[in-house]
Amino acid sequence: GDQADLPRWFQRLLRRWLARFHVTPRSDLEGKLQEVATSLNATLTFRYLYRRYAQLAVLTRPG
Repeated sequence: GDQADLPRWFQRLLRRWLARFHVTPRSDLEGKLQEVATSLNATLTFRYLYRRYAQLAVLTRPG
């Protein structure tokens, strides 16, 4: 997630920790997944979890 609802000090600490594993937050994830859903004629269900620490996305195709 983008961690927008977490304290700034925790965001900095978490981003440094994630960088050790070559992981970075994807602030554009919802938009990109919506593009994929549209191209597949699918429905995107997207929500933030744990004060925006994580994101949950589900693509559902008709049928």
